[in-house]
Amino acid sequence: MHGVYHREAIVNSDRMDPRALERVSGPSWRKMRPLFDRVSDLLLSVSSTARGELTTIYVKYLDQETGPQPYAVLWIKKASEMVLGLALPNKATPPYFTEAPRGYGYKGLTKYVAIHENDEIAPDLADWVKDAYAHVAGAGRAC
Repeated sequence: MHGVYHREAIVNSDRMDPRALERVSGPSWRKMRPLFDRVSDLLLSVSSTARGELTTIYVKYLDQETGPQPYAVLWIKKASEMVLGLALPNKATPPYFTEAPRGYGYKGLTKYVAIHENDEIAPDLADWVKDAYAHVAGAGRAC
């Protein structure tokens, strides 16, 4: 990813599934854990009621405004790569976003980005997360 997003991440264990934190706590996650914490913090920061729920190989991010549809999913299949999927409206996005990589599709998610050990978090990712949250929350109110 291009650019730099720095913020000391303290993942709120009240809003993050403890099983997810346990999954990324082993020795193999030592290098990726700080990135997991920063990305999770960013994903939870869109709402004081947002939460992360572990479902085997990914964490889905949702809250009362989004209902059962997550605005983001973070795959944690392996300790060398995370894949973030966002439910973005149909509009132009930066080139670091891609279509769903093979094996990473999720209904309602439209753009994906792979995150590796030495990657920096793009400074505009926070804005895209807010867009994804607003998009899903708005769709939930329209139903």
